[in-house]
Amino acid sequence: MRVRLDYGREGLEVEVPDSAQVLHMSPTSGLEEVDRRLQEALQYPIGTPSLKTLAQNRKNACIVIADITRPVPNSTILPPMLRILEEEGESHDEKKHQRHNEQIKINRAFSLSHSILRGIYLPD
Repeated sequence: MRVRLDYGREGLEVEVPDSAQVLHMSPTSGLEEVDRRLQEALQYPIGTPSLKTLAQNRKNACIVIADITRPVPNSTILPPMLRILEEEGESHDEKKHQRHNEQIKINRAFSLSHSILRGIYLPD
């Protein structure tokens, strides 16, 4: 049997055995008050200290993000995370000067993952 998967921008059809049980996601409404809920999640995560606590007096951090094949609102999630890291990390003034460079790195990471997936990677 042919099954269409939500994959990439156009989907992907695959062949599965007729005996396979195909599960479908139930439609859900979007999250209300996204900014407030994101702030709560960052302040009170489940099973780990908050990002603010983890970032205190740290010199660097790494944020791993999903590539473009996943419907993740990185443009919504990243700014508050970067703000917390900037405010809580060591050397606030130095961090402010580096923020522009970090944003460039983030933009390049998005572009790189997008280019690689499209097969047109062009190094600087």
